[in-house]
Amino acid sequence: MAVLIATMPVSYDFSGKTAVVTGGSKGIGRAICQQLKLSSVHVWNWDVTAARHDGVILERVDVTDGKEIDAAISKVGHIDILVNNAGLLGPPVSVEQLESEDWYRVVDVNLTSVFEVSQRIVPLMKGSG
Repeated sequence: MAVLIATMPVSYDFSGKTAVVTGGSKGIGRAICQQLKLSSVHVWNWDVTAARHDGVILERVDVTDGKEIDAAISKVGHIDILVNNAGLLGPPVSVEQLESEDWYRVVDVNLTSVFEVSQRIVPLMKGSG
């Protein structure tokens, strides 16, 4: 027999803070955005898809492209919270059928984007305390 225990989401008061969530349009990223909104955070969703949700600013950003990241940072301004959530599974094929371009795109989105975004935002966050 399974027992289901319902819990209330935890909410903190981060009034006046600004967060960037990469890949915040669907799934876990969307839930992260919603939880941050419950905590009074000004939330930016950086994603290549156009899924909007209440109170979250959507900025179309390819998080593997340094120029797009820099342009998005200039729009956001001050950043207090960074959530590197963007991820990509790639096509559901066997390794023998996987194209090199698809593999490199998965690596770029899942790994390189964390470096690219963090390298640009972390110094700004450290500079502002």
